[in-house]
Amino acid sequence: MIGGGGVDFNIASCSGSGVVAGAVSTGFAFGGAVGAEGDFDSGATVDFGSVTRFAKFIDFTLSPLTNQTQSGLNFPVLRYADVLLLYAETLNEINGAPTEDAYAAINKVRRRAYGDLLHDLAPALSQSDFRDSVFLERRKEFVQEANRWFDLVRSGTLVQALQNIPAKAPNVSDKNYLYPIPQVEIDLNSLLLPQNPGW
Repeated sequence: MIGGGGVDFNIASCSGSGVVAGAVSTGFAFGGAVGAEGDFDSGATVDFGSVTRFAKFIDFTLSPLTNQTQSGLNFPVLRYADVLLLYAETLNEINGAPTEDAYAAINKVRRRAYGDLLHDLAPALSQSDFRDSVFLERRKEFVQEANRWFDLVRSGTLVQALQNIPAKAPNVSDKNYLYPIPQVEIDLNSLLLPQNPGW
């Protein structure tokens, strides 16, 4: 059981069975499908199998665990860390370089995550290096929270990132930066620009 930022995470064995100690509402579970029943407050043994799974939003208080539609967990739409990192990114872009407020915003997120002052972002970064640091921080902070796609589009790195994934590479191109305008909308409004490129 590890904790950070007021949220505890369960780490279970990568294969076979793992002991889950303490009931938590969100957690990371590495191993096979989460589907065991039991009293998780008592450190019950749960068989996770050998297939790796990511279970950030598993409600371990449910029985059986496979019934996550009954969960009382709220999926985060916007978190304070998101506001801080967007603020840092915006200050960096507007001013042509990171400002003191931009550093303060990103370091506030890093201090909450690491629990100390030792992991503050290095001072005197260039605009480009600070931008990369913000996007890396967003990548780590918002894992499995449906933000990554929008970050990749905004940073112009969507195609490059997805071409590194063999299953996605054949289906991604520059047209994926914009959605197609529905034909029905084009038919209804003759003032709309032509269809987005590639569509």
